[in-house]
Amino acid sequence: MSGPRTKTGCWTCRLRRKKCDENKPACSNCTSQSLECYGYDQKPAWMLDKENWQHVLNSDEARDIRNTAERAYSRRRQKNIYATPWSAGVIVQDVKELGQPVRECHLLHSSTVLDRTWSNCKQPLRDCDYAPNYQPVQAFLDVIFPLQWGFFALCKQPDRRWLFDTIIASEPMYHASSGLCISFDTGVKAGFTNGTCHVTPEVRKSRLLALQGLQPYIADLQQRRVQNSSLLKAIHTVSIILLLSSLEIYGETEGTWEVHINAAGTVLDLIERQLATSDSVSAIGELLSNSTPSFEIRALAFFVATYVWTDILAEAAHGTSYSKPRTFDYLPLLRNDAIDMRSIMGCQNSVMIAIKQVSLLFRSMENGQQREATERTKALAFSIRHLIHEATSAFTNSHPGLVRMPLQSTCRLLPPMRLLKAISIFKKR
Repeated sequence: MSGPRTKTGCWTCRLRRKKCDENKPACSNCTSQSLECYGYDQKPAWMLDKENWQHVLNSDEARDIRNTAERAYSRRRQKNIYATPWSAGVIVQDVKELGQPVRECHLLHSSTVLDRTWSNCKQPLRDCDYAPNYQPVQAFLDVIFPLQWGFFALCKQPDRRWLFDTIIASEPMYHASSGLCISFDTGVKAGFTNGTCHVTPEVRKSRLLALQGLQPYIADLQQRRVQNSSLLKAIHTVSIILLLSSLEIYGETEGTWEVHINAAGTVLDLIERQLATSDSVSAIGELLSNSTPSFEIRALAFFVATYVWTDILAEAAHGTSYSKPRTFDYLPLLRNDAIDMRSIMGCQNSVMIAIKQVSLLFRSMENGQQREATERTKALAFSIRHLIHEATSAFTNSHPGLVRMPLQSTCRLLPPMRLLKAISIFKKR
């Protein structure tokens, strides 16, 4: 196991390998989660008889601390499953921090609008009349973009300005990408080489400006039916939210990124529902299958793949954080290759489908559908073994001098622990 993420933080954060804000006498990371903060100087008594840091990490006391934190996090997430996806109170407070006037808010109650949004405040939609600084946008595309989307060869595309134009055309998207750029740049200047980001006041201001600019986008989507002529605004909305989630993830704001991911899914639901022409045909799928896509459709394809990737892996790692059925069903689009995960995220559609199916299987087991889950477990285990065999054969055929696959390639194909747990449960019965 690697060492602590911070060498100057409190002992509790070091044990949990979490960033510590180093507030004294107790850090806010511990106090906000009702954890005992062991302070910064003298080690707690139970650590003193341990020979080295590895023994400390493997001790029962350290394990209890991590388990307590995990249970607290699970309880918070469980409460959020039945909550609506966006918190209006958060954005109102954020806008107040910027010193901007906040108009009277109202809650919307309708199945045709977003459940609860940052856009509950009535604000006029601003035109794109700001004066952007192109340097941070170019830095985002040249430096940050390859780190997050390493498999997507933007530089090799014949017309790669579509993403630049998409960012510049939306002020909140510009602020979100600038915030990412500033946070990475600050971390590098501080001497970090592991991708650590710093949420500085400048980064926080960019985030709040992006959130504030997002409000009228959401308000407009709620008040007007999405049409092809207004599709770009809907695409901008999804992309802004996903960039904000990236900013939260890199800043390690625990749990906040899930709010953004759920929000992106809700906007995609809205697009799917309002552009649908048939119950059996996906509106987003039809847009993505365009043989001569405009830059709007390229942006939609890119950010839909980003959302699908994040949603699948988040559910596999943490379980579902959204209880309502989605109008936007991306599994059929993965099966017919309307969504291209390989070229955008570097992973075959079939692998992502298998991971999603594992999560669905685990959910059905938790709901007590044991008989159905038994058959699904066998079929899914066979399917995943077949995927691994295909990938292994393809790799060995292209590299005949190598006997075994590299660890990185193998790990990307192995079934998640939840499938192994499901299989082991049924083997015991």
